[in-house]
Parts: sequence; structure tokens; C-alpha cells
Amino acid sequence: MQGEPQPGTGEFILLVDDDDAVRTALHGFISGIGHAVVTAGDGAEALDILARMGSSVRLLITDICMPVMDGIDLIRLVRTRYPELPIAVITGFADDGQLQSVQSEITVLFRKPVRFAELAAFLGGPGDD
Repeated sequence: MQGEPQPGTGEFILLVDDDDAVRTALHGFISGIGHAVVTAGDGAEALDILARMGSSVRLLITDICMPVMDGIDLIRLVRTRYPELPIAVITGFADDGQLQSVQSEITVLFRKPVRFAELAAFLGGPGDD
């Protein structure tokens, strides 16, 4: 895992993207506005993290097109195991039919390249919860 948050910081945002550059940039931005972030490179790794961290993850941010387990399958599994967990999708290439199949499960959808101002407005600061 990249940028593992320090123990005792409370709640975390789980960021899932297979592109190292995108994951690094988003991790830097999100942690820079005051949030603890843990990252995964695909849906299977994200499920492992969720199994370990459970309720300390307060938001899942995922890409759609990824190897091993894509975002669509991840969203479906997360909904069955963690029905209350908010899910944000950040994607640059996804079939609208794919997205439509999980649209009701998604809290918010951002298209790549994501505008950091929009993401910041959605995430808010650590004291905004």
C-alpha cells in the first residue's frame, strides 16, 4: 500500500486506481486537504483492505476500468458487504451501460481528468463531517 495512514488518525478514504500516476496524484491531493488516505491498485486489493479496516473506512473512491477486479464488480461486492459505505467513482473510460448498471449504488461520479476543486468540494475538510 502506498501512503499508509498513521494509526490513531480515525477514519480513512480508500482510493482505488490501477494507474500509479493517477493514484499518487489523487493521494497527494486528498491527503493535502487533510484526509487520511489508504490506496489500492485494484478491486481485489481494496476488498482485502476493507476486510482489515472495516468501519474505519468512511469513503471508497474507485476507478472503473482496472485489471484483476474492476470497479463495477468492486462496487457490487462492497454494496453487499458494506451497504452504508459511500462510493465515489472517478473514471475516464467506462461504458455508459456499465455505469448505468451500478448508478444507484454510486454516491457521486467524477470524470477524468477530475477537477480538484470539485473533488475538494465533495470531500470537504476534516472538520466538515
